[in-house]
Amino acid sequence: MDAQNPSVDGCRPAPSLRERKKEQARAAMHRAALELTSEHGSTCITVEQIADRAGVSPRTFFNYWHTKEQAILGHDPHRIAHLGTLLRERPGDEAPEDSMIVLSRAYIDTAPNDPELQEMRRAVLKREPALGHLSMDAANEVQWELIQIMHERLLEQSPDLGDDEAWQRAALVVLHAFASIRAAFVTAMRQNVSVAEALESIEAVRAAIIQERGARA
Repeated sequence: MDAQNPSVDGCRPAPSLRERKKEQARAAMHRAALELTSEHGSTCITVEQIADRAGVSPRTFFNYWHTKEQAILGHDPHRIAHLGTLLRERPGDEAPEDSMIVLSRAYIDTAPNDPELQEMRRAVLKREPALGHLSMDAANEVQWELIQIMHERLLEQSPDLGDDEAWQRAALVVLHAFASIRAAFVTAMRQNVSVAEALESIEAVRAAIIQERGARA
């Protein structure tokens, strides 16, 4: 694996027809939830209405989301939960920063990448702050789980660190990665590019800053 460009075990295979259909259904439900929320407000819509507009059954809806709020926000609980598994499966001797680069890219892959949907979501969150709080809570939950896993990995890699220092390092590397993710979302909207492209730009800027600091030392 290239230390400068860590990846998830080589080239990513093209999604299967089944995966593409699932992604289309997920996007349709997310769009329907955002449209209905824009029209009526989140408290006045139901799962049945979202499913009907998206052209799926309520049963299918619950195969993708636990609540209507998750559909509105585009938070896929199954794909987000996969991040913890992905971190546990990274090579045991991999640098924490490299592991988080891989997870950052995987996290971006779970987010809707449609500029129109992103703008609709932004407008909905601006109008309904309570949904914004739910979004922050979901992100915090993911970060907390990853900090715990990274803490365990650091103790395995460097037992001499001690529990407290290992936890502090885990918190720093995970939260730093999520700061880059947030910067990528902001950059994507500002520059009208995909979030994945924005994240690559953020990573390049970060690498340049580190190189500049090293040159000054």
